Amino acid sequence: TPTVHTAYASCLAPLGNGVQLDAGILPTMLGAEVTQTNANFNITRGLVWGLQPTTNTGAVFSTGLMDRLTLAVGVLNDPINNEAWDSNRAKALTSQVKYAAEKFALSAAFNWGKNEIPTAGTVNDATMLLDVVLSANPTENLSAWINYDFRSDDETGGGGNGNLNTHGIAAAARLEVLESTGIAGRFEYVKFDPTDFLSTLAETDAFSLTGTVDHGLTDNLTLKAEVRWDSTDPDALTNDAGVTASKE
Repeated sequence: TPTVHTAYASCLAPLGNGVQLDAGILPTMLGAEVTQTNANFNITRGLVWGLQPTTNTGAVFSTGLMDRLTLAVGVLNDPINNEAWDSNRAKALTSQVKYAAEKFALSAAFNWGKNEIPTAGTVNDATMLLDVVLSANPTENLSAWINYDFRSDDETGGGGNGNLNTHGIAAAARLEVLESTGIAGRFEYVKFDPTDFLSTLAETDAFSLTGTVDHGLTDNLTLKAEVRWDSTDPDALTNDAGVTASKE
């Protein structure tokens, strides 16, 4: 089914170092991996990627605080899912501070929001997601990143009365071993720690190892082969709470 991934308008105001406003269906500021798989080291996206949004609908202001340091803040319809049409009175906050140098970049982003359904009267959910990404290009042939997430999903009513705290860390690197040929690896660890969230959930650890070989056949065509190993309790990743729901 054809879908619109992003669609937004931008406006640059001559205030200070320049303030840019982006409004519409926006790409998320969180995470190291992106929806476009050709821009990632690996074919498959990771466990930590599954904790994050890919797009959100809202408005974001961004500006340069000083050389190499930027700040962005905004309001979204939902902290995780892309709610294109506002279905309730709740709103979410998104923000990011990023420092980008010549060979490395460090960013810290934060999404928080409450999903309050006035007609239900018993559901009062909130999600908080802290995301930290360190990326580096120490040499012309080597690129790497580390991505840490802390996500907290709170629920009152709707089958639960507690919170699910999730810690996730992913590290990946790609080395170009020959001209147009590279090898990449990714390691991930995710810990699910529910507290009276749902009776179907238990404390769970999840691990993932991924290895990928890529070769550029032409400037616009790349061939990739991948092997991946996962060890996890399936109930931790698929449940009616949607704590690691597929990105939109």
